[in-house]
Amino acid sequence: MILITGATGTIGSHVVRLLTEQGVPFRAMSRRAQPGAVQADFDDPASLARAVAGVDAVLLVTVPPVPTAAHDLALLEAARAAGVRKIVKLSAIGSGEPFDGATVGAWHVDAERSSPAASRGRSSVQRASPRTSCATRR
Repeated sequence: MILITGATGTIGSHVVRLLTEQGVPFRAMSRRAQPGAVQADFDDPASLARAVAGVDAVLLVTVPPVPTAAHDLALLEAARAAGVRKIVKLSAIGSGEPFDGATVGAWHVDAERSSPAASRGRSSVQRASPRTSCATRR
């Protein structure tokens, strides 16, 4: 079973459609009550624990109202506690790259580097190119 965070958003809804078409079992996560979705909030650890219970993998898609690594880290911690075997984090084009005096997607990079699993050697963060980024937990 795969947990899809941001399942009602632009990217998450496409992933949900593709998984449905292919018959892959998944659990959609949404901040608001949605038919067929688990309601969870990145600021509510108990709701995250319910969301990750019984899943093998997570597609982590977060777009917080204020860019922060806290939401990613909260979900990563809940997944670690639940024994989730694989996490794929969707980052952003150019994350970590300097642009106009700032770092593009700095909060994505902070979450990737600060992952509790990464500090234990259980994650690898791979940057395939300056335009893509992926973090997976083994």
